[in-house]
Amino acid sequence: MYLFIARQFFYSVPDELIEAARIDGVSHVGAFFKIVCPMSKPLYATIAILAFTGTWNSYLVPATFINRIEKYTLVVGLQTVNMSFFQKTNLTMAGVVLLSFPVILFFIFNQKKFVQGVMSSGIKA
Repeated sequence: MYLFIARQFFYSVPDELIEAARIDGVSHVGAFFKIVCPMSKPLYATIAILAFTGTWNSYLVPATFINRIEKYTLVVGLQTVNMSFFQKTNLTMAGVVLLSFPVILFFIFNQKKFVQGVMSSGIKA
């Protein structure tokens, strides 16, 4: 999915920018690193947010391969607590709130670039 997002982003980069860099005497690799990479910060922020959220909320792989309670990830541990104390909704909700804090903080720190990427995605060249 990340490769598709990156592919679509790089296809949306106007050829005129790279052509202008080539006229100024910059190589193809130089144009990529001096022109395209600085423009790609919203792409990198979007991929970082999606990758972090996907890894943080991963349940299937840790639940399958980790067999000791001491090594459970937070998501698997929350599910274990939920299965043990299924009548106590307050414990489950407190766990969900605590589990969502790192994702919210990560998004807040990358919000500017993420929103910039979403806003620029609707612009046609």
